[in-house]
Amino acid sequence: MTSESRHSLDGSSAERWYRLPSRAGHPRISFELDTFTEIQPPHFKTDADYRKRKEVWAGVQVWAVGLLLAVEQFLNLLASAKYQSTGPWPELAFYDCHGCHHSMTDRRWRPRQLTRGLGPGVARLNDANLIILSHIATQLAPDVGADYRRGIQNLHKASLQDKASLQAAVSRLRELTGGMRARIVEHRFSGADMKAILAMIANRGSDGEYNDYGAAEQAVMAIASIKSVLEQSGSLTPTEKTGLKTALGSLYAVLQDADEYRPERMAATLRSLARAF
Repeated sequence: MTSESRHSLDGSSAERWYRLPSRAGHPRISFELDTFTEIQPPHFKTDADYRKRKEVWAGVQVWAVGLLLAVEQFLNLLASAKYQSTGPWPELAFYDCHGCHHSMTDRRWRPRQLTRGLGPGVARLNDANLIILSHIATQLAPDVGADYRRGIQNLHKASLQDKASLQAAVSRLRELTGGMRARIVEHRFSGADMKAILAMIANRGSDGEYNDYGAAEQAVMAIASIKSVLEQSGSLTPTEKTGLKTALGSLYAVLQDADEYRPERMAATLRSLARAF
């Protein structure tokens, strides 16, 4: 960690953002291990004695593995018979909350590549963790990343069809996710890897990938984790470091209030970040 808190801006703004309350009985499943470990804070100190006894994982490794496990859990729950409703409503915790929970005068819906074919008024699964995991997959194995993105598209389509279609789409994504587990756990992310993933996040965001608040939130947590490790490893030029700090501050401001979230502001901020990388 640097003297500046990884996930804090001016001491508290990022932390306030993470404490946004759930206003319904079906809170969204939102978790990112590296970020929440730092906010907790961790119950151990990474000193010389700790380093002698245990392997020390870089924050980006914790982030990537935590993201993988969050996706596995999401898919396992989605496939579970416990959550296959026989009534008129599905388990809403799996869905994008803000597709419904926003002012009726706020026309927030925007088209997205991964939800192509799902128009306004359609409940969409919360694919936030899936999207970010697809970026990691693309960096480590482009062909797997392409398959993963197709799998996310198929999952969205299947969610509007029937249980058999949904189970088949979930099964395919579970297979792809399982195949990535060893690759991600064993990979040691270089500065070039992290910058490439950062650029991918920024470029996808410029194209409206994070129009949904949940996806935007995960993208910002990813940027914060990557920024911290790049700084610690000395992999940033002074210009890149300044640009990242400025962009992250702007992104925290965009996400400060979920009710006031504007996808176009998110895209514009990431567009400027994309130019820097």
